[in-house]
Amino acid sequence: MASRFHGIRRRTKHIARNVLVIVGNGFDLHHGIPSSYWNFRDYIVEHDNDLLDTMEEHFASDSLWSDFEGTLAYLDTDMIADNASDYLVSYGAEDWSDAYHHDYQRAIDEVLNGITDKMPKLFTEWVLQLPVTNDVVARKLNLIRKAKFLTFNYTPTLEIVYQIPADRICYLHHKAVNINSNLIVGHGIPPTPKAPPTEFQLAEMESADPRVLHGERSLAGYLAETYKPTDKILRDNKVFFESLRGVDEIHVLGHSLSDVDWPYFRRVVAATRRNFPLWKFSFHDPSKVAVYRQALEDMGIPPDNIRFARMASIYNP
Repeated sequence: MASRFHGIRRRTKHIARNVLVIVGNGFDLHHGIPSSYWNFRDYIVEHDNDLLDTMEEHFASDSLWSDFEGTLAYLDTDMIADNASDYLVSYGAEDWSDAYHHDYQRAIDEVLNGITDKMPKLFTEWVLQLPVTNDVVARKLNLIRKAKFLTFNYTPTLEIVYQIPADRICYLHHKAVNINSNLIVGHGIPPTPKAPPTEFQLAEMESADPRVLHGERSLAGYLAETYKPTDKILRDNKVFFESLRGVDEIHVLGHSLSDVDWPYFRRVVAATRRNFPLWKFSFHDPSKVAVYRQALEDMGIPPDNIRFARMASIYNP
């Protein structure tokens, strides 16, 4: 019988002894949970339309909801500064008021606080209200309950739908438990350390409007504040990744291999390299298979060890 997996078949039968299951947002979508970032947009529309206007004005709207975390790195800071410049009243104005010292900064902060404060809180609220129930019999997969689980999701789907013990699951970006849950959402572009200013730059700064300098510092700090601290996350989960050394088969369910998540996959590859594990990677869109394959090979996975299949077929080959 022909294999349903796309790829080169192994010459010898592979018998998995130790399985790792990696879960992405497509896993929740498979179970009927409306967890896409487009669904998050709908939630913002219902609860804070001003925030939606702010975000779609200052980010590229064609990529914001399809590549939400990646797009967070590309805030249009020039637009923010230009719009705020209307509040730069000349110090020599006849109607000068000390309140004018703060209007420019206030205009910038209004945009930044919406994205770095209001949006994360609304995001947590949205995740908490997602309908995760065990009433999905028709969609359930034949998961190996004794496997190890690495999830990029914030939802307790594995625990509620599959009764997977929490101690077998690594919630890489934390789990939504209550409104105070510290969910990790962000882009993968680390802020560049700022070089000491040159003499020319120092001279320019001395003559510049202090309101503008203050605003520039706030805008420069945005990239750092919205950065997903990959190195710290890997350190915090060091014990889990070290426990993967015996893994000889890896199932990737509903993950799109976004660039921001590559470091975690590379860490899995490094931890399991000696066992040459078989990677079974689910796909929804067949046109993306070639892209996924190239990404996995670039991470050092041998081509013969990669298989692609629909999610359900991974457990019913």
